[in-house]
Amino acid sequence: MVRKLVFTGTGLAVVLGMVTVLVFGRDAVSVVKTFASKTQESVSNQIPVEFDIDRAREAMKGLEPEIRRNVHLIAKEEVEIEKLEKTIAKSDEQLAQDRRNIMRLKDALDGGSRNIVLVGHTYSPAQVEKDLRVRFENFKTNEDRNENLVKILDARRSSLNAAKEKLHEMESQRETLRVTIEKLSAHAKMIEVAKTTSEFNFDDSQLGYVKEIIEKVETRLEVEERMLNVNIDTDHHIPLEKEGLVDGDISEEVANYFNPDVEALVVEDLDDTELAN
Repeated sequence: MVRKLVFTGTGLAVVLGMVTVLVFGRDAVSVVKTFASKTQESVSNQIPVEFDIDRAREAMKGLEPEIRRNVHLIAKEEVEIEKLEKTIAKSDEQLAQDRRNIMRLKDALDGGSRNIVLVGHTYSPAQVEKDLRVRFENFKTNEDRNENLVKILDARRSSLNAAKEKLHEMESQRETLRVTIEKLSAHAKMIEVAKTTSEFNFDDSQLGYVKEIIEKVETRLEVEERMLNVNIDTDHHIPLEKEGLVDGDISEEVANYFNPDVEALVVEDLDDTELAN
Protein backbone atom coordinates (compact mmCIF):
# COMPACT_ATOMS: atom_id res chain seq x y z
CA MET A 1 0.00 0.00 0.00
CA VAL A 2 2.80 2.39 0.95
CA ARG A 3 4.70 1.55 -2.21
CA LYS A 4 1.59 2.20 -4.24
CA LEU A 5 1.10 5.60 -2.64
CA VAL A 6 4.75 6.52 -3.16
CA PHE A 7 4.60 5.40 -6.77
CA THR A 8 1.37 7.32 -7.34
CA GLY A 9 2.76 10.48 -5.74
CA THR A 10 5.96 10.25 -7.75
CA GLY A 11 4.04 9.71 -10.96
CA LEU A 12 1.78 12.66 -10.23
CA ALA A 13 4.80 14.89 -9.58
CA VAL A 14 6.37 13.80 -12.86
CA VAL A 15 3.16 14.49 -14.76
CA LEU A 16 2.79 17.93 -13.18
CA GLY A 17 6.41 18.68 -14.00
CA MET A 18 5.93 17.69 -17.63
CA VAL A 19 2.76 19.77 -17.91
CA THR A 20 4.54 22.78 -16.42
CA VAL A 21 7.41 22.42 -18.87
CA LEU A 22 5.03 22.06 -21.81
CA VAL A 23 2.98 25.11 -20.80
CA PHE A 24 5.72 27.49 -19.69
CA GLY A 25 8.72 26.13 -21.59
CA ARG A 26 12.02 27.67 -20.48
CA ASP A 27 10.19 29.71 -17.84
CA ALA A 28 9.03 26.57 -16.04
CA VAL A 29 11.77 26.70 -13.38
CA SER A 30 11.12 30.38 -12.70
CA VAL A 31 7.37 29.75 -12.50
CA VAL A 32 7.83 26.91 -10.00
CA LYS A 33 10.18 28.99 -7.83
CA THR A 34 7.82 31.96 -7.90
CA PHE A 35 4.85 29.76 -7.04
CA ALA A 36 6.72 28.19 -4.13
CA SER A 37 7.82 31.60 -2.87
CA LYS A 38 4.30 33.03 -3.08
CA THR A 39 2.86 29.97 -1.35
CA GLN A 40 5.40 30.24 1.45
CA GLU A 41 4.72 33.96 1.81
CA SER A 42 0.96 33.36 1.90
CA VAL A 43 1.31 30.71 4.60
CA SER A 44 3.69 32.96 6.56
CA ASN A 45 1.20 35.85 6.47
CA GLN A 46 -1.43 33.60 8.05
CA ILE A 47 0.70 33.11 11.17
CA PRO A 48 -0.35 35.47 14.02
CA VAL A 49 2.11 38.22 14.88
CA GLU A 50 2.14 37.22 18.55
CA PHE A 51 3.25 33.74 17.52
CA ASP A 52 6.28 35.17 15.72
CA ILE A 53 7.02 37.41 18.71
CA ASP A 54 6.95 34.36 20.99
CA ARG A 55 9.27 32.59 18.56
CA ALA A 56 11.67 35.52 18.82
CA ARG A 57 11.56 35.27 22.62
CA GLU A 58 12.33 31.57 22.47
CA ALA A 59 15.20 32.25 20.07
CA MET A 60 16.52 34.81 22.55
CA LYS A 61 16.61 32.11 25.21
CA GLY A 62 18.78 30.07 22.85
CA LEU A 63 21.45 32.78 23.10
CA GLU A 64 21.94 32.22 26.83
CA PRO A 65 23.83 28.89 26.59
CA GLU A 66 26.17 30.32 23.96
CA ILE A 67 26.86 33.40 26.06
CA ARG A 68 27.49 31.31 29.20
CA ARG A 69 29.80 29.01 27.24
CA ASN A 70 31.86 31.94 26.00
CA VAL A 71 31.95 33.50 29.47
CA HIS A 72 33.36 30.21 30.77
CA LEU A 73 35.95 30.06 27.98
CA ILE A 74 37.01 33.65 28.63
CA ALA A 75 37.40 33.00 32.36
CA LYS A 76 39.41 29.86 31.64
CA GLU A 77 41.64 31.71 29.18
CA GLU A 78 42.25 34.46 31.72
CA VAL A 79 43.48 31.84 34.20
CA GLU A 80 45.73 30.24 31.56
CA ILE A 81 47.17 33.62 30.61
CA GLU A 82 47.93 34.39 34.23
CA LYS A 83 49.79 31.08 34.51
CA LEU A 84 51.72 31.84 31.34
CA GLU A 85 52.63 35.28 32.64
CA LYS A 86 54.03 33.71 35.81
CA THR A 87 56.00 31.17 33.76
CA ILE A 88 57.51 33.91 31.62
CA ALA A 89 58.36 36.00 34.67
CA LYS A 90 60.11 33.03 36.29
CA SER A 91 61.93 32.30 33.02
CA ASP A 92 63.08 35.91 32.82
CA GLU A 93 64.55 35.64 36.31
CA GLN A 94 66.33 32.41 35.42
CA LEU A 95 67.70 33.87 32.19
CA ALA A 96 69.03 36.87 34.08
CA GLN A 97 70.79 34.57 36.56
CA ASP A 98 72.18 32.38 33.75
CA ARG A 99 73.47 35.46 31.97
CA ARG A 100 75.33 36.59 35.09
CA ASN A 101 76.91 33.13 35.51
CA ILE A 102 77.94 33.03 31.86
CA MET A 103 79.55 36.44 32.09
CA ARG A 104 81.38 35.36 35.27
CA LEU A 105 82.82 32.28 33.54
CA LYS A 106 83.75 34.37 30.53
CA ASP A 107 85.59 36.90 32.68
CA ALA A 108 87.43 34.10 34.49
CA LEU A 109 88.40 32.48 31.20
CA ASP A 110 89.52 35.78 29.71
CA GLY A 111 91.85 36.30 32.71
CA GLY A 112 94.39 33.91 31.16
CA SER A 113 95.09 32.02 34.37
CA ARG A 114 96.00 28.36 34.11
CA ASN A 115 94.10 27.58 37.26
CA ILE A 116 90.72 29.16 37.65
CA VAL A 117 89.27 29.17 41.16
CA LEU A 118 85.48 29.33 41.41
CA VAL A 119 83.63 29.01 44.71
CA GLY A 120 86.64 27.39 46.36
CA HIS A 121 87.24 24.92 43.53
CA THR A 122 90.05 24.98 40.98
CA TYR A 123 89.36 24.35 37.29
CA SER A 124 91.48 24.30 34.20
CA PRO A 125 90.75 26.74 31.37
CA ALA A 126 89.54 23.81 29.22
CA GLN A 127 87.01 22.80 31.87
CA VAL A 128 85.77 26.36 32.23
CA GLU A 129 85.53 26.79 28.47
CA LYS A 130 83.53 23.57 28.10
CA ASP A 131 81.14 24.53 30.86
CA LEU A 132 80.82 28.04 29.43
CA ARG A 133 79.95 26.66 26.00
CA VAL A 134 77.25 24.36 27.42
CA ARG A 135 75.80 27.11 29.56
CA PHE A 136 75.75 29.53 26.65
CA GLU A 137 73.94 27.08 24.35
CA ASN A 138 71.39 26.34 27.04
CA PHE A 139 70.95 30.07 27.61
CA LYS A 140 70.23 30.71 23.95
CA THR A 141 67.78 27.81 23.84
CA ASN A 142 65.96 29.02 26.95
CA GLU A 143 65.98 32.57 25.66
CA ASP A 144 64.38 31.47 22.37
CA ARG A 145 61.83 29.46 24.29
CA ASN A 146 61.05 32.45 26.48
CA GLU A 147 60.66 34.72 23.46
CA ASN A 148 58.23 32.23 21.94
CA LEU A 149 56.28 32.19 25.19
CA VAL A 150 56.08 35.98 25.08
CA LYS A 151 54.75 35.82 21.51
CA ILE A 152 52.22 33.20 22.55
CA LEU A 153 51.22 35.38 25.49
CA ASP A 154 50.71 38.39 23.24
CA ALA A 155 48.64 36.34 20.81
CA ARG A 156 46.49 34.89 23.57
CA ARG A 157 45.98 38.32 25.08
CA SER A 158 44.85 39.68 21.72
CA SER A 159 42.54 36.71 21.26
CA LEU A 160 41.15 37.18 24.76
CA ASN A 161 40.50 40.88 24.17
CA ALA A 162 38.77 40.08 20.88
CA ALA A 163 36.64 37.45 22.63
CA LYS A 164 35.69 39.93 25.35
CA GLU A 165 34.70 42.51 22.75
CA LYS A 166 32.68 39.90 20.88
CA LEU A 167 30.96 38.84 24.08
CA HIS A 168 30.22 42.46 24.96
CA GLU A 169 28.82 43.02 21.48
CA MET A 170 26.69 39.89 21.72
CA GLU A 171 25.32 40.93 25.11
CA SER A 172 24.63 44.43 23.80
CA GLN A 173 22.81 43.07 20.75
CA ARG A 174 20.88 40.67 22.95
CA GLU A 175 19.69 43.57 25.09
CA THR A 176 18.81 45.58 21.98
CA LEU A 177 16.86 42.65 20.57
CA ARG A 178 15.09 42.13 23.88
CA VAL A 179 13.97 45.77 23.94
CA THR A 180 12.92 45.55 20.29
CA ILE A 181 10.85 42.43 20.96
CA GLU A 182 9.08 44.13 23.86
CA LYS A 183 8.37 47.18 21.69
CA LEU A 184 6.96 44.94 18.96
CA SER A 185 4.81 43.15 21.52
CA ALA A 186 3.46 46.45 22.85
CA HIS A 187 2.83 47.66 19.30
CA ALA A 188 0.97 44.47 18.45
CA LYS A 189 -1.21 44.84 21.55
CA MET A 190 -2.02 48.44 20.59
CA ILE A 191 -3.06 47.28 17.12
CA GLU A 192 -5.25 44.55 18.64
CA VAL A 193 -6.91 47.13 20.90
CA ALA A 194 -7.46 49.39 17.89
CA LYS A 195 -9.01 46.49 15.98
CA THR A 196 -11.32 45.73 18.90
CA THR A 197 -12.36 49.38 19.12
CA SER A 198 -13.05 49.56 15.39
CA GLU A 199 -15.38 46.56 15.68
CA PHE A 200 -17.86 48.60 17.76
CA ASN A 201 -20.59 49.80 15.38
CA PHE A 202 -23.17 52.07 16.98
CA ASP A 203 -26.33 52.66 14.94
CA ASP A 204 -27.22 56.29 15.70
CA SER A 205 -29.96 56.50 13.06
CA GLN A 206 -32.59 56.27 15.80
CA LEU A 207 -31.05 59.28 17.50
CA GLY A 208 -31.31 61.20 14.25
CA TYR A 209 -34.94 60.15 13.91
CA VAL A 210 -35.75 61.41 17.41
CA LYS A 211 -33.97 64.70 16.69
CA GLU A 212 -36.01 65.09 13.50
CA ILE A 213 -39.29 64.61 15.40
CA ILE A 214 -38.24 67.13 18.03
CA GLU A 215 -37.33 69.67 15.33
CA LYS A 216 -40.74 69.21 13.70
CA VAL A 217 -42.52 69.71 17.03
CA GLU A 218 -40.46 72.83 17.75
CA THR A 219 -41.28 74.19 14.29
CA ARG A 220 -45.02 73.57 14.72
CA LEU A 221 -45.06 75.21 18.13
CA GLU A 222 -43.19 78.23 16.80
CA VAL A 223 -45.59 78.56 13.85
CA GLU A 224 -48.65 78.27 16.10
CA GLU A 225 -47.20 80.83 18.48
CA ARG A 226 -46.60 83.29 15.65
CA MET A 227 -50.09 82.74 14.26
CA LEU A 228 -51.53 83.40 17.69
CA ASN A 229 -49.61 86.67 17.90
CA VAL A 230 -50.88 87.69 14.46
CA ASN A 231 -54.50 87.04 15.48
CA ILE A 232 -54.06 89.02 18.64
CA ASP A 233 -52.58 91.98 16.77
CA THR A 234 -55.39 91.91 14.19
CA ASP A 235 -58.07 92.05 16.87
CA HIS A 236 -56.55 95.28 18.27
CA HIS A 237 -56.11 97.14 14.96
CA ILE A 238 -57.88 100.52 14.61
CA PRO A 239 -60.52 100.23 11.77
CA LEU A 240 -59.67 102.53 8.89
CA GLU A 241 -62.37 101.50 6.36
CA LYS A 242 -66.11 101.47 6.42
CA GLU A 243 -67.84 98.22 6.82
CA GLY A 244 -69.26 96.73 3.66
CA LEU A 245 -72.89 96.90 2.69
CA VAL A 246 -75.30 94.60 4.36
CA ASP A 247 -76.18 91.61 2.30
CA GLY A 248 -79.67 91.92 0.83
CA ASP A 249 -79.63 95.68 -0.05
CA ILE A 250 -79.69 94.86 -3.77
CA SER A 251 -81.15 98.21 -4.86
CA GLU A 252 -78.25 100.20 -3.42
CA GLU A 253 -75.71 97.67 -4.73
CA VAL A 254 -77.07 98.03 -8.29
CA ALA A 255 -77.05 101.83 -8.05
CA ASN A 256 -73.45 101.82 -6.86
CA TYR A 257 -72.43 99.43 -9.62
CA PHE A 258 -73.81 101.56 -12.45
CA ASN A 259 -73.05 104.98 -10.84
CA PRO A 260 -69.61 104.69 -9.20
CA ASP A 261 -69.14 108.47 -9.26
CA VAL A 262 -72.20 108.94 -7.18
CA GLU A 263 -70.85 106.44 -4.64
CA ALA A 264 -67.55 108.27 -4.50
CA LEU A 265 -69.29 111.59 -3.88
CA VAL A 266 -71.48 110.07 -1.21
CA VAL A 267 -68.47 108.54 0.51
CA GLU A 268 -66.56 111.82 0.31
CA ASP A 269 -69.52 113.76 1.75
CA LEU A 270 -69.81 111.27 4.55
CA ASP A 271 -66.12 111.59 5.34
CA ASP A 272 -66.33 115.40 5.42
CA THR A 273 -69.35 115.25 7.66
CA GLU A 274 -67.59 112.90 10.08
CA LEU A 275 -64.53 115.11 10.15
CA ALA A 276 -66.65 118.19 10.85
CA ASN A 277 -68.35 116.47 13.73
